[in-house]
Order: sequence, then structure tokens, then C-alpha cells
Amino acid sequence: DSLLTRCLEKLQPAYQVTFPGQEPIVKKGRICPIDITLAQRASNKKITKLRLSLRNMPVVPC
Repeated sequence: DSLLTRCLEKLQPAYQVTFPGQEPIVKKGRICPIDITLAQRASNKKITKLRLSLRNMPVVPC
């Protein structure tokens, strides 16, 4: 258990983003957090707001 803990402490932060039909993108550093907020609009309409930072990621709109 302590060996695993020591090894994990020495690793540098990294993440992988996978898009359908593309090769996975591996980046060094920490991934920016994704902020998900539920908001209510007029006449009981609810919306979901997403705030994320994918500056250098190839995002293709649907």
C-alpha cells in the first residue's frame, strides 16, 4: 500500500480526452474543471449551463 502511494505521489498530472472517430489526445498538466449549473427560466423552464475550457481541443459542433 505504501509503495503504491509513493509511486502515485511521484507521477505528474496528465489527462486524456477522447472524441468519437479520433485518436485520444493526451495532455500534461491538470484538466480544467467543468462547471455544471442548473438554472430556472420563465414559466418553469429549466436549463443546464456548462462552463468548460477546451482551448486547444478540436471540438466539432453537432
